[in-house]
Amino acid sequence: MCAERERALAEGTATPRATWDEAAAGLVDAITGLWAAPVTRR
Repeated sequence: MCAERERALAEGTATPRATWDEAAAGLVDAITGLWAAPVTRR
């Protein structure tokens, strides 16, 4: 996620989130979603 943002900024293309603060919030949301997801047992 961070590498994709850095690439887009270097290329001057659009980023999914407007600021680093928004990117960080998205990353926290993704990690929290993984952490809170139900576990599938085999």
